[in-house]
Amino acid sequence: MYLKKITHWLLPIIIFSVITPVYAEAPKISIAPLQIEDSLNYREKKILQQAKVEQALREALIDSGSFTVTARDNKAVQALLKERALSKQSLAREPAGQDIGLDIASYILLPTLEKLNIATRYQPIELVPDYFERTDQAEFQLSIRILDAGGNIRFEQQEAFNLEWGPIETSAEEKAKHQFGHTKKIVKNIHATTRKTIDALSNRINPITVIDVQGGTIIIDRGDNNGFSKGSIFVIRSTPKTVTHPTTGKKFIISAEEIARAEVTQVYQKYSTLKPISGAVDKIQVGAHASTISETEK
Repeated sequence: MYLKKITHWLLPIIIFSVITPVYAEAPKISIAPLQIEDSLNYREKKILQQAKVEQALREALIDSGSFTVTARDNKAVQALLKERALSKQSLAREPAGQDIGLDIASYILLPTLEKLNIATRYQPIELVPDYFERTDQAEFQLSIRILDAGGNIRFEQQEAFNLEWGPIETSAEEKAKHQFGHTKKIVKNIHATTRKTIDALSNRINPITVIDVQGGTIIIDRGDNNGFSKGSIFVIRSTPKTVTHPTTGKKFIISAEEIARAEVTQVYQKYSTLKPISGAVDKIQVGAHASTISETEK
């Protein structure tokens, strides 16, 4: 009788354990983002401050679900890299880094603002005195290098945008005041470009992977531990292929292509389930890579 009760109690647990899949959690990679390097004028620095690019970088790293962000000081890291360079040349007796405490992070992220140009052009309107055609332009280019603990460049990624507004009719009085009114649009595009750069790096360093496909349900190796939430939209891409030329023997890499888009329906601790919302669903296979998309890409 007692054995019967125990069996009755344990049977549902055993059945649940058998039919519930167990998925391994994708490990996060520790990364230390440094302060952004730039050579901007006052006006451009003001926009950069409003954009809070360094904060946007950290948020994008966390939201990618691939990284654990570690705070690091620029001067300390530069000192570490210099010591390691000397160590490689046998000019330093001891390997550097341990005493500074920088070996905790697997990678160091070096962001460089290559370009943030803001320009306004005024073209006189023929036969209309004191009136001009005004055109505003903004260029932004962000470059990121990922260094390993030894100071070697492992990954590089660069993204940019070029925006233009106008022409609009402007009076000589308005021209004299010269107020730039597109800051919010520029900041929004800076954030989107920053996230795009980090997503591209994340997909190269630690790609989100489809680990199972069950009918109309897709399962990826990221979950609540990676900060994902219900309703997030993912792009599912094919895995890059290496093919060999039949005559020359030269190898070619066929880039990954978008297969479908899917929405997160349920988030568990170590994995998430998605439902396809567009694309060639029948082509989604285990091993395909996925990436989040921003609001501007939806």
